[in-house]
Amino acid sequence: MDAVLLEVADAVATITLNRPERLNVLDIGIAEALADAAQRAAASDAEIVVVTGTGRAFTAGGDVQAMAASDDRSAFMLDLVGAANRAMTALRAVRQPVVARVNGIVAGAGIGIMLAADVAVAVDTATFTPAYGAIGLVPDCGATALLSRAIGERRARDLLLTGRRIDAATALEWGLLTRVVSPEELDGSVADVLSAIRSAGPTAPSATKELLDLDGSYADALAAERAAIAREAATPFAAARLEAFARRG
Repeated sequence: MDAVLLEVADAVATITLNRPERLNVLDIGIAEALADAAQRAAASDAEIVVVTGTGRAFTAGGDVQAMAASDDRSAFMLDLVGAANRAMTALRAVRQPVVARVNGIVAGAGIGIMLAADVAVAVDTATFTPAYGAIGLVPDCGATALLSRAIGERRARDLLLTGRRIDAATALEWGLLTRVVSPEELDGSVADVLSAIRSAGPTAPSATKELLDLDGSYADALAAERAAIAREAATPFAAARLEAFARRG
């Protein structure tokens, strides 16, 4: 079976880490396949991208067995993290909104993949741990850059320095997740999120994401918002919605 799957249907591109017997851990080939899938999803006609895993894990991070088996572990890590960085960069560059469907265990690089998503929906049985300290390594996949933005600096430092494991309820409280549901409710909850995003039309969600990702001053943000809202106002979808709303008023 392919270790990374990409399916595009009904304007949704779904990227699935598909190595369930190994908790969807990443080796160099899988990281490269994830980067390729993200690029292809971004280039597709999908309006939203979903990232998920098969089995009982979202992903347990890097392939520790492959790390341990390498003759030159430093060189191996440079290659592995280089491939993983390409995957993270590709995920962050996806123009469409990205939803993480967190089906279970999240460790190591899995946290970085979640942070690359715009929305994260998880099962209530999911657990989250950096895991790097347990094998004497440091965080990767963007955790040091993005985790503080999601959960605050104090919590990020605690999580990354102590390697503590937190449950889904704590991850939700801290802001690492968007919502938490039972395993039976996961698909329905993700479908609700996709429906809510798509209700804004085929282009406005991606335009909103672009605005959120901008770096610059407040004045820059105002100017970008002005240009984007004018552009969206000219779309047939917005025209129909505006006219319908005006008729109700």
